[in-house]
Amino acid sequence: MIAGVGRPSELFGLVSLSGKKPGEGTEVTVAGPKGTALHQLLADYLNKEKVPERSVHFVGMSQQAALTALLTSRVDCALLGGALLEKAKKAGAKEIANAKDFTGVNLVMAVSKDFADKYPEALEKIANAQDKAVQWINENKQEAVKIGVSELGIPEELGSKLASAYHYYSRLNPDDIAQLEKTQKFLKDYGFIKKTVPVEEIVLPVAKEK
Repeated sequence: MIAGVGRPSELFGLVSLSGKKPGEGTEVTVAGPKGTALHQLLADYLNKEKVPERSVHFVGMSQQAALTALLTSRVDCALLGGALLEKAKKAGAKEIANAKDFTGVNLVMAVSKDFADKYPEALEKIANAQDKAVQWINENKQEAVKIGVSELGIPEELGSKLASAYHYYSRLNPDDIAQLEKTQKFLKDYGFIKKTVPVEEIVLPVAKEK
């Protein structure tokens, strides 16, 4: 890992359109992308609420497909993020859980070990460019939002809401590293990775707060 990107935890949620949710004594079908921050949100929620996993039928699919399945009543709940989460809420879906109340979501920039070993100067340039990008966004928020909504094709009001919740950053702190360790444990526990690594060692010095 060579830089931080954003901590948009509040933009990730578990929602229901029918009002049915995990832990009410009946089986519930949840749709969303497997092995992602959204899947981790579901796992954390079930653990915190002591909901037996056998009572939840998790169907892996893209966020867009999960939203469609929710709106057509083919599933009880969906795991959604960003603009799709807001779209579900506008359609009447209620939020059951939000990532900010659990492990959270942390987006980082990473390169292969081979690239890092071969091009150390490039790592410094990329990290410095990310520093400058975050600074520019913070100093030019309205212009940054206009660029973002143009690229995504979404209304400016929604773009402003998403941007304010994205919490852009460039250098990781100890809390970020601890959060990544929890994410790695989730991936190992659910069989998405076979081996773990010391997270502290794969967050390169250039990525850390000074």
